[in-house]
Amino acid sequence: MSLLSYKYRLYPTQAQVAGMEAMLGAFCDLYNAALQQRIEAYRRRRKTLRYTDQAGELKAVRAADERLAGYSFSAQQQVLRRLDKAFQAFFRRLKAKGKAGFPRF
Repeated sequence: MSLLSYKYRLYPTQAQVAGMEAMLGAFCDLYNAALQQRIEAYRRRRKTLRYTDQAGELKAVRAADERLAGYSFSAQQQVLRRLDKAFQAFFRRLKAKGKAGFPRF
């Protein structure tokens, strides 16, 4: 069975480019804040945060940050899942005695 794939080239308008850059910036800030929260929680309380812990706080974060409130909730959940996946890969590599590579900002 063969799969077909298609490539589509996008030609966004200047307004669309500005909107996508704003969304990317907001999601980048969300990722960095979630990473900082995990680091601080471990440093201060020796508590490991998971996706479910941070996803539970996402509604409050959206209420506090008007930039995030305008974007899809599920897209923001995906940002937190991506961070959780980065930590899972880090600990898996650490356990295998490989070059671990801690998640970066």
